[in-house]
Amino acid sequence: MRLFEIFDGLARRHLIDANGQMIQTFPPELTALQRIVLDLLGVPEDRYR
Repeated sequence: MRLFEIFDGLARRHLIDANGQMIQTFPPELTALQRIVLDLLGVPEDRYR
């Protein structure tokens, strides 16, 4: 379905140190189109992140 293609590759990233400890999490950055689609679906951006 084309709707899912809009969000393909969108992922949260984690910065891990040499000991395997998570240092920081980077939320996905949404494009304008992704924001519009989420708004039309009634899904708040923060729920998607």
